[in-house]
Amino acid sequence: SYNDLELSELAASMNKAAAQLDDYDKEQKIFFQNVSHELRTPLQVIKCNAEGIEHGILDGQKSSGVILGETDRLTEMVEDLLYLSQIDNIKSSTQLDEYDLRELLSNCAERQRALAVKRGILFSFDFADWPVLFFCDEKRISRAFANVLSNAIRYAKSKIYFVCRQENNRLIISIEDDGDGIPTEEMPHIFDRFYKGKDGKHGIGLAIVKSIIDMHNGKIEVENTAMGTRFTITFFK
Repeated sequence: SYNDLELSELAASMNKAAAQLDDYDKEQKIFFQNVSHELRTPLQVIKCNAEGIEHGILDGQKSSGVILGETDRLTEMVEDLLYLSQIDNIKSSTQLDEYDLRELLSNCAERQRALAVKRGILFSFDFADWPVLFFCDEKRISRAFANVLSNAIRYAKSKIYFVCRQENNRLIISIEDDGDGIPTEEMPHIFDRFYKGKDGKHGIGLAIVKSIIDMHNGKIEVENTAMGTRFTITFFK
């Protein structure tokens, strides 16, 4: 009967909602377990070095340097966690304006050029001749570009290649390095929160990128190329 069908649909909807809540609960528990683990390690290093200085068994100057380095790491991690939380909770209040993505990407490259030069890395650009215009949250898109670029600088050997162009209704931005590439087994997890590849930091940077791109209804992909590793961001107009 019609009533039985309604009850059946209601039961199915309730079961689906219960399963989604259960998945959310599990995700939250895993998230907080990962946060606890990531915070515990630098705190332990700071404590051990402080105790070593206090008891006179460690060199004060060396240990102070370690403490400062771990404090910087903690600060960066906490700021990234707060940023990630902000993205997740205030998506609807995003302020969008029209920007030329070529300009945002080149500004991002300029801010990190000194670090690249210090590591012997050259930048190469392949930009469209005409503006690549997109309505977006400028600060967040710039943050996404910066995180992908800092990741590329970490793994590049000598070169990073930037692309920014429009193909019909698609806006394509890519950042490619000439590093050793990403191991195949890491590919499916590269944007997961707290997943750290070899020589990675705390596994939040690329998760932030994914959240920002998702917020703008775009997509981000990663692949190994003949040159190294390429991250490609696509927006749709």
